[in-house]
Amino acid sequence: MASELCKTISVARLEKHKNLFLNYRNLHHFPLELLKDEGLQYLERLYMKRNSLTTLPENLAQKLPNLVELYLHSNNIVVVPEAIGSLVKLQCLDLSDNALEIVCPEIGRLRALRHLRLANNQLQFLPPDLLTFLLLTSSERELKSGRCVLMMIFFLISKVWYWGTWLAQSVKHPTLDISSGHDLMVCEIEPHIEPC
Repeated sequence: MASELCKTISVARLEKHKNLFLNYRNLHHFPLELLKDEGLQYLERLYMKRNSLTTLPENLAQKLPNLVELYLHSNNIVVVPEAIGSLVKLQCLDLSDNALEIVCPEIGRLRALRHLRLANNQLQFLPPDLLTFLLLTSSERELKSGRCVLMMIFFLISKVWYWGTWLAQSVKHPTLDISSGHDLMVCEIEPHIEPC
């Protein structure tokens, strides 16, 4: 399996692939082969869903600077490094179905970000900087397209409604799902109900 992984990454490096699929590989650590030398400078989309990753490397942005989409859902990631904020071209980040308890505010530095998925984690709240970024990004996009959607009002109404439901059902761990479309920012809070 390790030699197959090395071969896949080597071919991607030599042929300057823009997409790399490393899904369902039972990876427990981020492959060092991706980070060797200058990394994969041409890589735009990295798919690493349904592995067993627990962390991401600090030098991810340095070695994969042209990432536009990063799919890491269904892993066991607990912490996202602050360096994630240096992936300046990143438009889509899927961290759903992991073990995140907090989201680093540096995600708010991702100015190109259009889609952010955080569902089915152990999140209790989002950093204020990230909420501000999501609101400003949404407003800028809607002003340019001639639409005025009050995303924050939608978010607050959703939050009050879901948290009211959450409190009524004695939920212990809410999960958040935030995704951003091209024209509309959608924020959804889903209660996660644990059995008594």
